[in-house]
Amino acid sequence: METRGLHRFSRNPMYLGMVLVQVGAVLVFGSLIGFVVPAVFVGLVNRKLLGHEEALLRAEFGQEYADYVARVRRWI
Repeated sequence: METRGLHRFSRNPMYLGMVLVQVGAVLVFGSLIGFVVPAVFVGLVNRKLLGHEEALLRAEFGQEYADYVARVRRWI
């Protein structure tokens, strides 16, 4: 599995981008309590989405996906 672009650094650049936008909004609006939202988002994505998505990818691509997982971190 060849990795180019953002997928060289993160297996989930879309979710990572969402978290960065949320953190940016928290910084712009200056509310420390706002950091709860990105933290909850990361927790929910880890628990509810990524396990399921990774299982489907592992079933589809087998060892090639396992090698990719070994090389590239889930978030960053």
